[in-house]
Amino acid sequence: MRLISFSILLIFGSLQASAQLTNSAFETRYKRGVNFVKNSEWQNAQTEFSDLILSRSENPLAPYVYYFNGLSLLKLNKLFDAKLTLKNLSLRFPIWRKKEEAFYLQANIAFEEKDYNQALTYLTELESLPIKDDADEMKRYYLGQVSDKNLLSQLSSKFPNDQVIQEVLSGKPATPNVPTTSGIPAKKPKEIYNFAVLLPLDVKELDPEKQSRSNRYAVDMYQGMKLAKEQLKKEDISINLLAYDISNDADEMLELINNSTFQQVDLMIGPLFAETNKIARAYSDENGIPLVNPMSNNVGLISDSPLSFLAEPSSAIQGKKAAEFATKQAWLSRSVGIFYTNTSNDSTMAHNYRDALKAKGYEIVSFQKVQNSVDNIYAKLPEKKIGHIFLATTEKKTGLSMLSAMDKKEMNIPLFTTSESFSSTNLSAGIFSGKEIYCLDPEYLDKNKPEVDNFEKLYSSKYGLYPSYFSMQGYDIVLFWGRMLSKNIINLRKGLNQRAFQENMTLGGYDYRNSQDNQILTITTFQNYKFIPTR
Repeated sequence: MRLISFSILLIFGSLQASAQLTNSAFETRYKRGVNFVKNSEWQNAQTEFSDLILSRSENPLAPYVYYFNGLSLLKLNKLFDAKLTLKNLSLRFPIWRKKEEAFYLQANIAFEEKDYNQALTYLTELESLPIKDDADEMKRYYLGQVSDKNLLSQLSSKFPNDQVIQEVLSGKPATPNVPTTSGIPAKKPKEIYNFAVLLPLDVKELDPEKQSRSNRYAVDMYQGMKLAKEQLKKEDISINLLAYDISNDADEMLELINNSTFQQVDLMIGPLFAETNKIARAYSDENGIPLVNPMSNNVGLISDSPLSFLAEPSSAIQGKKAAEFATKQAWLSRSVGIFYTNTSNDSTMAHNYRDALKAKGYEIVSFQKVQNSVDNIYAKLPEKKIGHIFLATTEKKTGLSMLSAMDKKEMNIPLFTTSESFSSTNLSAGIFSGKEIYCLDPEYLDKNKPEVDNFEKLYSSKYGLYPSYFSMQGYDIVLFWGRMLSKNIINLRKGLNQRAFQENMTLGGYDYRNSQDNQILTITTFQNYKFIPTR
């Protein structure tokens, strides 16, 4: 057995040109090698990384190639080659930001060779707490196999401050590990939790009255978070909000994760943009830090990242929840036309709706992509009589185009769609009069909730402004995760699986049972000149 604390060290920053391999070719082969590592295909991984080393590329991923090649060689029990690879890593990249991982791996090789003195020397180079904890476990494993008390005494004399050697020498049992569940590393309770807020704040002073419209949503969200911090303090839960102005600059995010203060965070909220989010997800996977995406419904942001969460239901969940609702309406006939617009989220929602209805025996009369045009939609509406239409779209006014096309076709049947499809400032109640419409609305705000009224009063008195939806989203996210981590940090997944959490929230609440995206979705219908939640 080899104890090895190892993470998939993915870096998604911009790549420099290489004479030997193009950027895309190098990255493609690197990712292929990483997939071999994930699947424990060590010979294939070693072959891939060895070839990349021979290319002598100056690509920023090069030190990771050396690292993974050394790991693969260790797993193949080629200890001499593994040592040589890691030595070359230290020579070529002496200031590599992950050099502690290399020291750990070199210590692992030395322990395998029973060179205990060298192994412990490597481990004295470690400074960050997570990897030092892993190193202690490795020492307990290997030193626990040493029966020569004289050797242990010699090591104790040379490393007098090493508590693990003292434990093993005295026969003191090792401190038990906190269990890991469902891919989420367990952690010890803390007195103060650090939340990193990674939003495009674009400000020097976080004053909501001085912000432009372009980033106002981010500032609104942060102001709501600050009120949640005050509320948590009343509940004896202490958090620090560490605000970072993060947009879509990969280099900026790479610099941040090397910051010693940032490395103490317990939760990341954001980033919102693709390049910085990729790096944050890799950091989340590598260090066991939950990451919350506060505004996206893109299921791709949580794929293969067990600690990434969506505060809103993904497009996939929305499609499934809509289908659940539709199949409970006994008056609907069992045939449907399904349409979707251009984005991948629209397609995902439509496919999940279709699959869920097919599983229930519904007839899918039409399943087509449409454009936001009355004529285009009209041409694709089926001639056959159907029970209802489902339109998956994130495009504003597409709902109006669909209604017009249905009127032109004389189709007086229910329409299921998204609230976004009617996002327009010039809508009148008459447009919906006499029509049966159901909207998926993950951002629905119930003005009658006492929590909403209380928050509005608190926010207005604090900032002199009326709160937006984003203010409430920021408030709820910090409130929920502050409570969740304080009570369940030892077993986060168990806490998330307990139930839906909707009490004391301004919005709909959170349900992460066996899921990484919020499963709470409000479906509204048009009644009495306004959209209200269905019963």
